[in-house]
Amino acid sequence: MDHFPSGGLVYFLSGARILARLERGARVEVLERLEGDWWRVRAGDPPVVGYVHRLVLSPGEPAVPGPPLRPLPPPPPAQDAAPADQAPKKPGPGGIGFAGVGLFAPDARDSFDAVGITGNLLAFGGGVEATRVYRQLFVRGSVDWSGETGERVFLDDAGGRYPLGIPLDIRMVPIDFTAGWRFDGAPGTRRRVVPYIGGGAGVLLYRESDEFEEEDETVDDTFASYHVLGGVDVYLQPRFAIRAEFRYRAVPGALGDSGVSAVTGDTSLGGAVFFVGGCVRPIGRSGMPKMLEC
Repeated sequence: MDHFPSGGLVYFLSGARILARLERGARVEVLERLEGDWWRVRAGDPPVVGYVHRLVLSPGEPAVPGPPLRPLPPPPPAQDAAPADQAPKKPGPGGIGFAGVGLFAPDARDSFDAVGITGNLLAFGGGVEATRVYRQLFVRGSVDWSGETGERVFLDDAGGRYPLGIPLDIRMVPIDFTAGWRFDGAPGTRRRVVPYIGGGAGVLLYRESDEFEEEDETVDDTFASYHVLGGVDVYLQPRFAIRAEFRYRAVPGALGDSGVSAVTGDTSLGGAVFFVGGCVRPIGRSGMPKMLEC
């Protein structure tokens, strides 16, 4: 039975490809009524077989004879798929290097003040980081260094401070191992601002010495440490980002047994550190997003 489009344009579909257009009133021969809303039809001169939606067809005579079927221009030839070795690579694990400078605010504030080291200590640090170990998981290792020179003092039980005039050098080298999560979106995305959080453990190398003491009197200890951190990377260009990071490190039980800290009551060599620095392009795999995962 012949049908006629009830209005507007309809499309012939064959394998989800548009074959041609029908104007209102064009004669359509229904070949098969399929389950659902699509019918197989034949129309045009020369005839073209395809599919149209049943709601645009109505039986009967057209009010005004419609124009013939207008074929579409042939589709462009399909392009061959890119060779496997030229296909885009899925971003995978990568590595970066980073370094920075910051300020260290020690928990043992009273003990540092007592030996003449006031204010915050300058700290330097750097390390390497592996990104996308699993999704946005990263792991890294880092080493920091901070130190200052004060002087040896004697504190009595009443809190009296008596400088001894002997320079005292204090050096601290934290070695940290961290795991964390970067909020950098799906693989291949570009974000100029990428926050991250993490935590981990490590060791603190602590040395305390002066020029007059015997070698066996030098304090040279290693303590276990624990830390949490959070920061943000801001990309200035595809291969470089500025990094700002806050880190808190706990080193329990490192002080308090003797010396100045036994009087002040300080027990930890930990504290808060605020770093500002930079990180550079990935090392290793080339399948990283163009906006680097720093």
